[in-house]
Amino acid sequence: ELDPLEPVGGATAEVRLVRQDDHLQLELDAHDMAAAPEGQHYELWLLDPASDSAAPISLGPMTGSTTVPLPDGVDPTEYDVVDISLQAAGQTEHSGHSLLRGSLAA
Repeated sequence: ELDPLEPVGGATAEVRLVRQDDHLQLELDAHDMAAAPEGQHYELWLLDPASDSAAPISLGPMTGSTTVPLPDGVDPTEYDVVDISLQAAGQTEHSGHSLLRGSLAA
């Protein structure tokens, strides 16, 4: 389960790491997420908050439940945190505005 880091209404999300054939993918099941404010969007990330050298990895914008492949070469044991942030339009780096966060469950 992803825990709210700030009030997000009734929004909840669960995430699972699954193997599909020879690839790993992340299955996100989001509930009751309000639409992002105009000019902003939600983005799904893999993070390692304990590391100063491991940059966050964007898994792309999201609007609700989704399944996304893990990029080749990404070791989920090095990025064991899933994060949903609120991003400004066109922003490519993590905004620092995390809404929901939790650990991967394989």
